[in-house]
Amino acid sequence: MMRGLNPQKFEPTVVFYASEDSFIEKRMRECGVQARYLSQDAGAGSPFISAPAEPSTDDQDTGRWLGTHLGAGASRTYHWLRAHYQYLKQDRPRVRPLVRLIRDLEIDLLHFNNSLRSAKAAIRAARIAGIPCVCHVRGFTNLRPYDLKFADSVDLFVYISRAVEQDCHEQGIRTTGIVVHNVVDLDEYPDPDESRESANAVRDEFGWAPGTPVVGVVGRLDWWKGHETFVQAVASATERVPNLKALIVGAPVDSPLCRQYHQDLLALIHNLGLEDKVILTGFRSDVARLMSALDIVVLSSSTPEPFGRVVIEGMAAGKPVIATAAGGVLDIIRDGTDGRLIPIQDADAMSQALIDLLVDPQKAAAMGRAARRRVEDKFTVPRQVAILQKVYGTLLDTPTRDRARIRWQQVLDTPA
Repeated sequence: MMRGLNPQKFEPTVVFYASEDSFIEKRMRECGVQARYLSQDAGAGSPFISAPAEPSTDDQDTGRWLGTHLGAGASRTYHWLRAHYQYLKQDRPRVRPLVRLIRDLEIDLLHFNNSLRSAKAAIRAARIAGIPCVCHVRGFTNLRPYDLKFADSVDLFVYISRAVEQDCHEQGIRTTGIVVHNVVDLDEYPDPDESRESANAVRDEFGWAPGTPVVGVVGRLDWWKGHETFVQAVASATERVPNLKALIVGAPVDSPLCRQYHQDLLALIHNLGLEDKVILTGFRSDVARLMSALDIVVLSSSTPEPFGRVVIEGMAAGKPVIATAAGGVLDIIRDGTDGRLIPIQDADAMSQALIDLLVDPQKAAAMGRAARRRVEDKFTVPRQVAILQKVYGTLLDTPTRDRARIRWQQVLDTPA
């Protein structure tokens, strides 16, 4: 998005609480995007790097005890005071450095890429500095009453899907919001007709002959990503497509639960006799190249995705995508036209969808072409940038007292 902004109108600066030498920082340096840091201390316990704390089991138990013995009011007061304590300890130290940076760099608008819960310091800093702020909500977050008191200080919420928007509204956010879908850079996904050589190279890498049918799941190994359903579906599909192969692309999340999930997944593959058919690749940075070899991309998540970026990546690669029908995916796939939607945790439905497309290559190819067109129409960087530039321009041109009355649909519908 930053690469696409009109440099004659906007100069983007990205502020990190602390340097972690992360993948995104490296990408930004390659693109020439300016980065600033509030602290060089990324150590454990640093207020500049730690994530907002979830309520501990002890906190929850105390709240329940107070609710049982002293009433709901006592429980609410306890949780409010605990949340305020966390704000004072964790968020407040970030405010003054942010305000100083805003003034030093003469920043005119703050667009924070965190949920409301994680953005309290940024919201407060924007208000002190007297500049508009946009909260870009990219996931489902459990909001507390204390979090919601910051919502009125946000000028606009941007949601990555209707599902995320609905979740925030149901939790009490009433500030105006718009849906701006995530996008994919089509430069990273060349025309599918031009990727046959790359597809054969990937098959050769794994010891598979050209033309071998390959399906795959792309994404980190997390307990809710539903890889076990995918493995079970592949086992069933091999009864109709005996030479079927599968890739599971992504590294396990570093947590005890996900490490155990990884081991359970390996055990399942062994128990089903799929060691020669299912390969776990671990982390890969060449996702677009791997997708060129997949006949079908699968999103198998067992709980709703906030958006499901891998869906539009697969569609950009010109592949039919089979995805569980929940969350942000419902904004993307038109079932039967540019992909297939199946129930969550339904290995039989996934297997049947795989078979239907694998035994009918013409149908699969037509769906893949439609998927590519869908991305070109709805999920591209220029489209996202055009919307956000309208947002920025409107907020900057509107006095503070009038921002709450902006009719955003009318703004977005107006030709640039």
